[in-house]
Amino acid sequence: MIVTSHGGRVVKLIGDEVMFIASSADRACEATAELLRDLDGLGLPPGRAGVAWGTCLTRDGDYYGDRVNLAARLTELAEPGSALITSATYDALSREFPSRTGASLAAATQNSVRGLPEPVLAYLLRPNSEGV
Repeated sequence: MIVTSHGGRVVKLIGDEVMFIASSADRACEATAELLRDLDGLGLPPGRAGVAWGTCLTRDGDYYGDRVNLAARLTELAEPGSALITSATYDALSREFPSRTGASLAAATQNSVRGLPEPVLAYLLRPNSEGV
């Protein structure tokens, strides 16, 4: 429900993970922030996420490619209760994103990502406690 309320579509569930797509970086990050916040509000262990905006290959309703793999790897690196977003995602966000959602974006850091030869620049996204 959260993903679709932000104009996204759930692609698949993988155990306790969800893969979804969205029509804009803002919508992807809004849905991500709300999912993280709501998990915390349910008393569940904190979630973590990775968001990689860009072009993907699609086939039979599933998505493949570098962006999908990068989002999964960033999820592994994210601190509980937060998301790591790629610099391409950050660049695609509207200037109003933080003030409109209350989510905070921290300065970019270089992250060693499994399977990639060079570190990846990623921003830290933390949801607010009141809601998106």
